Amino acid sequence: MMKAGLVTDILGFMPLEEMLDTCVDLRFEALELGCGNWSKAPHIDLDGLLEKRV
Repeated sequence: MMKAGLVTDILGFMPLEEMLDTCVDLRFEALELGCGNWSKAPHIDLDGLLEKRV
């Protein structure tokens, strides 16, 4: 059986919680959160993640 996934940049206009709720409602089984400094979506705080590096 095929699983449906989504790159979350398409929902970049939504805050994280709303984007996640929408993906659940649409029954997506996999999400790719944009990161790597190319994504304009607000779902990942890259600076915050880098500050927490060990």
